[in-house]
Amino acid sequence: MLFNTHQFIFIFLPIILIIYFFTNLRIPKYSYICILLSSIIFYGLWDINFLILIFISIIVNFQFGSLVKKTGRKLYFVLGIFFQIFILGYFKYKNFFLENLNFITNNQFQIEAIILPLGISFFTFKHILYLIECYNNDYKKDYSLLNYATYITFFPHLIAGPLSKPKEIIPQLLKNSPISFYNFNIGLVIFFIGLFKKIILADTFASYATDPFSAVDGGYNISFIESWIAMFCFSFQIYFDFSAYSDMAIGIGLMFGFILPVNFNSPYKALSVIEFWRRWHVTLSSFFRDYIYIPMGGNRYGIRQQILLLLFVMLLVGFWHGAAW
Repeated sequence: MLFNTHQFIFIFLPIILIIYFFTNLRIPKYSYICILLSSIIFYGLWDINFLILIFISIIVNFQFGSLVKKTGRKLYFVLGIFFQIFILGYFKYKNFFLENLNFITNNQFQIEAIILPLGISFFTFKHILYLIECYNNDYKKDYSLLNYATYITFFPHLIAGPLSKPKEIIPQLLKNSPISFYNFNIGLVIFFIGLFKKIILADTFASYATDPFSAVDGGYNISFIESWIAMFCFSFQIYFDFSAYSDMAIGIGLMFGFILPVNFNSPYKALSVIEFWRRWHVTLSSFFRDYIYIPMGGNRYGIRQQILLLLFVMLLVGFWHGAAW
C-alpha cells in the first residue's frame, strides 16, 4: 500500500491516527504498541507471508545485538551482519549471480521465481545500524524487543526510508510524549507537499519520459530534441518521486510525533558532484560514507586508493539499488 493511494489516505492513515491519539491520551505508556500493530498490518497488507521473514530477522538480530552488548565480541557483530546480508542476498541477488554464472561458465543453474520482500533493503540496513550501535556501545539503556521491532517496522520509513538510526527513533518511542497538534499540523502540511510532488510533478514528468524511452527500447530512433526532453523529464521524475516519498514519510512521522531525518536537501542546487551526493538520499549516502568509505581509509592513503575505494563504494551503492548491471 503506497502513501499516494486512496486506501492509505482515506482509510488506513485516518483510522490509525485516531486509534493512536486515543491510546496516547488514555494510556501513553503503551502508545508505541499501537504503532507496532499498525505497522504489522501495513506490511501484512502487501504480502502477509513476509511477516514471518521480517520478524525472524528482528528476533535473530536483536539476539545478536544483545550478545554484542553483553560480551563486546566482534564475532557476534560479524555473524549478525552476515546473517542480514545472507537474507538480502538470497532474495535480491541470488538469481542475478546465477544468471551471470550461467553466462560465464555455460552451466544451467536453475533460476527460481523469487518475490522480493517489501522494503528488504531498508530494514536490512536498519538491522546493520543497530548492530553497529551495539558494537560501539552507543546506548545508555537497554531496549526491549518490542521497542526494537517498532523501530524496524515503523511504517512511515519501512518501504523507502529515510534510513534512520535506532538512536534517532527508539528514544522517541520511550518518551511517551503527549500529542502535539503543532507537530501534527506541520506533518500534515509536509505530507501534502510530498503528495503534490508525487501526483502533480513526478507523475506528469513520467508521462513525458516513458514514451521516448519505450520507443528507443523498441528500436525506434528518436530525435535529438526528443532525447534531451526525455532525459530532463526523467531527471525530474526520479527526483520528485523519491523526494515526494521522503516528504510524505517525514510528514506521517510528525503526525505521530516522531522526527525522521531529512533525506533530500535540494540536490539539483549542488555546485559539485561531492555536494550533490551529500544532498541526494542523505541518509543512504551518510551510511556508505560513515560505515564503509571512511573506515576503509577514505582519502587518507593517497589519490589512487581513494579512487579505487570510491569505485568500490559506488559499486555497492549500485548493487543496493538493484540486482542488474
